[in-house]
Amino acid sequence: MKNPIGYQLREIDRLMSELKAEYAILGGVAVSVYGEPRLTYDVDVNVILGKGDIERFLKKAKEHGFLPLPANIEGFVKKTGVMPLRFSKGGIKGRGDFIVARNPLEFQAIKRAHYVSVYSTRAKVIRAEDLVLHKLLSNRPRDREDAISVIKRQGAALDTRYINLWLGKVAKMSHMPALARFFKEARREIRKK
Repeated sequence: MKNPIGYQLREIDRLMSELKAEYAILGGVAVSVYGEPRLTYDVDVNVILGKGDIERFLKKAKEHGFLPLPANIEGFVKKTGVMPLRFSKGGIKGRGDFIVARNPLEFQAIKRAHYVSVYSTRAKVIRAEDLVLHKLLSNRPRDREDAISVIKRQGAALDTRYINLWLGKVAKMSHMPALARFFKEARREIRKK
């Protein structure tokens, strides 16, 4: 039997290759690579697309089994920056949330992404440091837990200077200095254990 997430990851890589689009897998799949593995039913993808590329992307995505969930997908993307797509191909069903990169942190994370083995396939995944940053920038408790699991599992391998550099930039742009404190305190708590 095919691994549903692995099968979707292969189709995503083929899709992005055909579009010549830069992308990175993040979310629960990336957490399974760098942190405490957890069950996930969808694939989160950060992708670089130009303003006029959405229609072309959706047409090509359909060939790979990805179909829009909202009726007015282009309007939804303009409003949210996210393309929620259901996946159905080869007897496998799933879901993918394609997030259009909009800020320097997302662009940098995509540029730094690399191929790793996950769910019995090779996938282009965000690096651990960028995943921690993405998770810290979310206000959801689940994302903070994911960040802590990555910090804990990666330990000294984590490039904390890179993370602190970006947290400093974010603090200046958005007045969120609490993120740097949270990161520092999380690392301190993990070292105590």
